[in-house]
Amino acid sequence: MNLDSLKAFVGAARWFGGKGRDFEIGEVRRLAEVPGAPRPDDQGPTTYLHLVEVRYDEGDSELYQVPLVFYPDPEARLEHAFVGWWEEPELGWVHAYDALHDKEAMAGWLHAFDTKPEGDLRFERIPGHDLDLEAPAALFSGEQSNSSVRYGEDSILKVFRKITPGTNPDIAIHEVLTEAGSEHVARLYGWIEAATDDGLLHLAMLQQFLRTATDGWELALTSVRNLFAEADLHADEVGGDFAGEAARLGVAMAEVHATLAESFETGTIPAAEVAEAMKARLDAAVRVVPELGSFQAQLRGAYDALAALEELEV
Repeated sequence: MNLDSLKAFVGAARWFGGKGRDFEIGEVRRLAEVPGAPRPDDQGPTTYLHLVEVRYDEGDSELYQVPLVFYPDPEARLEHAFVGWWEEPELGWVHAYDALHDKEAMAGWLHAFDTKPEGDLRFERIPGHDLDLEAPAALFSGEQSNSSVRYGEDSILKVFRKITPGTNPDIAIHEVLTEAGSEHVARLYGWIEAATDDGLLHLAMLQQFLRTATDGWELALTSVRNLFAEADLHADEVGGDFAGEAARLGVAMAEVHATLAESFETGTIPAAEVAEAMKARLDAAVRVVPELGSFQAQLRGAYDALAALEELEV
């Protein structure tokens, strides 16, 4: 493997968390292979799943997941996902591409949840949903820390790029909410894990695709945009009053947290500690956007009311 090409690819990736820091590529491990999906003529390309160690000049390191697909000749359709050109011991000279951009390669990941191939990689399923194995794969653009592949209208595979040994909280939380029948989150269909010398590694999670799902932050931004578009009117007169949506979001969040509290250990923290942290964030925000200063008194009053609760359950 060409480490210089791999370093250039990792350093330029949106999901790489070490931008601006000097680093080198350390150990590169080929963790497993994911066979391609069956086709009338043969089967799709195999994905070679690598764990890449990034070593920073300061002495710390991080582990990233880099699934690659190899082709003997250049693939024009994947030019934007080109990683490098080198000689592989068992395959000869190959052109390497980020496999998540290759819809044919990613079809193999979906089929693996159905066939459960033997090996170090385990494709775990939660009963209750029949996957659409013919759904076309398409990579979402714009994500920062992870990469998500959508399979038609059926499911989304969230691939964790930065890997930390142990149970991934995203999977653990969604598993609990799915088994509890929560209607406020996308159902968890399954996940990919591997048992290594470093312990359990959670690599990806497969979820329900919700076309009508709406992000709360985006709702709030839409409300603000509507309000500023008609500055001479009140928020409720331009459809920009966010109070109703905020109330529904609060109810949904409360129900989700109540469900989680039934399955995970809970504790308490001083309310004043949380309030002080929120005040510190407010001060930082005002330094960046001085116009927020006119709202400080109201916000600090709300934080003081929070501090008066003494203890918060978490």
